[in-house]
Amino acid sequence: MSNPAQLLHAKFLSWRGPQNVNAASARGLNGQNWDDHTLAISHLREIEELIGLLESQGRNMRVAREAVPTWYQVVFSFSGGWQGQGTATIDQTSLNTLEMLAERLEDVVPTLEADGIDRINGYIESVAETLKSDPSIPAPLRAHINDVIAHVRWCTQNYATVGDFSLQDALERLAGAVVRGAANSTDKSKWKSAVNNIVWPFAVNMMAALPAAELVALVTGH
Repeated sequence: MSNPAQLLHAKFLSWRGPQNVNAASARGLNGQNWDDHTLAISHLREIEELIGLLESQGRNMRVAREAVPTWYQVVFSFSGGWQGQGTATIDQTSLNTLEMLAERLEDVVPTLEADGIDRINGYIESVAETLKSDPSIPAPLRAHINDVIAHVRWCTQNYATVGDFSLQDALERLAGAVVRGAANSTDKSKWKSAVNNIVWPFAVNMMAALPAAELVALVTGH
């Protein structure tokens, strides 16, 4: 299991260097690893979303909320810059706060089951085949569904770096895309299996609000 705070904490530890090292050297900024910083920003956005979720449940998230700007500063090496001496150092307090948040987020981020990746990959292949076999799907929607499938595939291939929360979001988008495909098809029976077998391989079933039987009836008329 890896929630965005755990992933960001691990990344910060890998970027951290001694006083005589600058941030550019510690992070290996040779033009090849800017994706690490893009992912770090994605993790921060997810962290903010999850903090908001916990706040909506009445949880006191003041310390974490106040620490968010500091974590953004770490990502952008503000205010010391990339080349300044000692800019590879990262304040221990901000790391500790992030580590504590990571533990707290375990309550709200679903855990992928052991066979989850295999189940997801099998499902997206079946959706891709369904889409390919249905010429009635409008071209813009076809392109959108293919993009969503590609994103889910990327998340499974990069699961170790994107984590559970991003994968959950990708699967929610896929579920919506499948329902749209079924609703726009002139042969809705083609999509019955894809809708009926929407995959959600997490320990906490957050898809309970989307009853498969009702979805099938909605898009197939049966």
